[in-house]
Amino acid sequence: MRGIKTINDFITNDYQYIFTEIQELLTKLNNTSILITGITGFVGKNILKTIVEFKKSNSLNISIIGISRNPEKFLTKHPEFQNLEYLSLLKADISNPSFINQINSDIDYIIHSATDTTIPENDNEALYQFTSIVEGTYNLIKLSHKHNLKQFLYLSSGAVYGFNTVKQEDFREEINIHGIIETDFHPYRDGKRIAEKLIQNSFPQNKYLITRGFSFFGEYFPQNSHFAFSNFLSSVLNKQDINIKGNGKTIRSYLHSSDMIIYIFKILLTEHKKNIFNLGSSQEISILELAEWIISISRENDIKLKILKQTDKKAQYYVPSLTQLNSLD
Repeated sequence: MRGIKTINDFITNDYQYIFTEIQELLTKLNNTSILITGITGFVGKNILKTIVEFKKSNSLNISIIGISRNPEKFLTKHPEFQNLEYLSLLKADISNPSFINQINSDIDYIIHSATDTTIPENDNEALYQFTSIVEGTYNLIKLSHKHNLKQFLYLSSGAVYGFNTVKQEDFREEINIHGIIETDFHPYRDGKRIAEKLIQNSFPQNKYLITRGFSFFGEYFPQNSHFAFSNFLSSVLNKQDINIKGNGKTIRSYLHSSDMIIYIFKILLTEHKKNIFNLGSSQEISILELAEWIISISRENDIKLKILKQTDKKAQYYVPSLTQLNSLD
């Protein structure tokens, strides 16, 4: 795992480290075409940037189709992706099947990383999030059946395990997530579960892969979002005190984007017999400890911590079992 020594390490990738781990694997992408959904998001940008950096010193004949609702805004905000002759950006919403007929070139890999992770504020927004996840996945499956696909990789979420988890054993890939009984409707969790089921029922076992992502940080991680890591880091960068909205006892783990990218390509390009992999870190850390860690790395000694809810509420637990992921090392 990449070491974190400075505040800059929180927000940049170490590509020398990445390529030391997966340089030979990435050469398998030579003479292939990849379609990436969610290319303007955290995971999509990291995948694209890794390929851009790899091509600077390696011969790699590759074509990338990226789907975005607003390609112009994306390129304006990220000029490092401008004028790439191997990148084609398609303006589309994958929940609308009309994009399928706009793609006529061959596709070898589909990496489906598009997901709206915002918290819905009302029932209409919740229903929209749910249907976008399910319909977007369904449309990509339809597209894939028009091509002789090598692999369909879906970036799902650890949320599919539900929110009553208390230990790592509750996050094992072999658990039947569709047999978990819950009375509430959670659009993100439930949408991801159904999307996984659609994929499992639509491809032979050697043609699909699913990663269940947990908590991340690193290059392109959104600042000023609802994620605790994002809020804490933004506060430190702006030399502001950190406010913890809960009691600070929630247990999570965080994987840096450098390691996330290494494992994504290992899952995609390594020969193995597994279809589902948890993607995250097994190193437990409370939200309070996370805030203290970020402050210590920043060396901003004047920044103070404030816990807004001093309660004895049972701590939530969100740390994956990584037996299958570690088998790739």
